[in-house]
Amino acid sequence: MQFVTNEERKHDETHRGDGGTIGSRRSSAGLAPPKSTEKRTGEDEIRAATLWSAIIRGEPTTRGRMHEVVLTDGVARLIKSRPARLWQNRAMMQLLNRRPERPLAVALALECRIWSGGGEVDDALLVEVLERAAIIASGRQIRERHVFTVEEREDPRILVRLARSTEGA
Repeated sequence: MQFVTNEERKHDETHRGDGGTIGSRRSSAGLAPPKSTEKRTGEDEIRAATLWSAIIRGEPTTRGRMHEVVLTDGVARLIKSRPARLWQNRAMMQLLNRRPERPLAVALALECRIWSGGGEVDDALLVEVLERAAIIASGRQIRERHVFTVEEREDPRILVRLARSTEGA
């Protein structure tokens, strides 16, 4: 065991030979190792830059079933279908407790991994849910979209990650 006086501790905490600061003379055992200076690539880089992420459980609505045509006052209108509205409401319930303190208001990259029962899933419905749940300020701030799909009928879900966009703000 090493005893250090208060004067030595103050000096050690504030001075180092190259002008930087150090913690103390005590052993660094038990402290986290220094961060690597190696450049991260691919998926590691996306995970490190992630601002927010969540998993939404449930079968997302396919692109073909996303809209319905209705006649109002003799005019045909395209509206969101009932299955799409139901999926959005279920997704909203899952996201309400996962939202950040304030909506993200920077240029974003959306990574979306979809496990569903088949069919083409439109990410526009997801972006609308993120906006309605106050996770993002606006759908227009999404500059990059990375969508990956896998067919899995047993446990349909969507993994959503939002990170800072590498494209211009």
